[in-house]
Amino acid sequence: MNVKELAASVTDLTTLPDSYQQVRALAEDPNSSLKDFADVVSMDAAISARLLRLVNSPFYGLPSKIESVLRAINLIGTEELCNLVLASAVTGMFKSVRDEHFDLEAFWWRNVNVAMLARQLGREGKVREVERLFVAGILHDIGRLVAFQQLPTLAAEIEQAQSDASDWVRQKAVLSFSYADLGAELLAQWNMPEALVEIVASQNQPLRAMEQTRDAAILHMATRAVGWVETPDQLDEEQAGACVDEDVWEEARLEPWQLIEAIGVVHDCGPEVRSIF
Repeated sequence: MNVKELAASVTDLTTLPDSYQQVRALAEDPNSSLKDFADVVSMDAAISARLLRLVNSPFYGLPSKIESVLRAINLIGTEELCNLVLASAVTGMFKSVRDEHFDLEAFWWRNVNVAMLARQLGREGKVREVERLFVAGILHDIGRLVAFQQLPTLAAEIEQAQSDASDWVRQKAVLSFSYADLGAELLAQWNMPEALVEIVASQNQPLRAMEQTRDAAILHMATRAVGWVETPDQLDEEQAGACVDEDVWEEARLEPWQLIEAIGVVHDCGPEVRSIF
């Protein structure tokens, strides 16, 4: 089964929920209002609760408590709302994955840490639309989840043999494609924005991205440095600088001290944000 067929087998079984489809349609409608968005989100109690918990978390650091969905959307913007609804939807779509070689909770915790780190690196580098980096981080390893759902024996073989979660060479040796390839194909078949698809597809070799090279470089950095989120005090500038190649640092337009700063921020707010997802 090739990557397109495998992704198609997932889209046949799983479609994005109505709540995401509706907010995305509103985002593309120039006549929509914030109240229209609030009305759609309010109809989904789980997403409403997650949205309010997230905007009131240290992740956003807002000065006062936000108690209404409309106010939350007004503060974070409709594009970030779409991203949060997408992230919320996807985290609940693969709950049935069960395998002795696959820890679903650890998988999502790592993804949320990567998402927070990518977003914070984007903020350190003054990247526009850092919310896209957050959702790319949430979804960056969804191909791995699909593999365990659809090809559990081969996925377990990769898990036992690979050096770490980013060992895309081992993935291609077994499957003929990487988890990044599979995840990007799934996102494309779900009609996700082309920029998001390219970021996920290029995360292992970011300099091969056609247009989203900087975002792909930042995501690449986040996936390689995420292990230090739990132990930021053990990271120095020399180690930080060595976590990715020099050309990736140049493309990301970041310095090692900024990675250390970002890891510290994620370490401090991580547990509360992870609990939301």
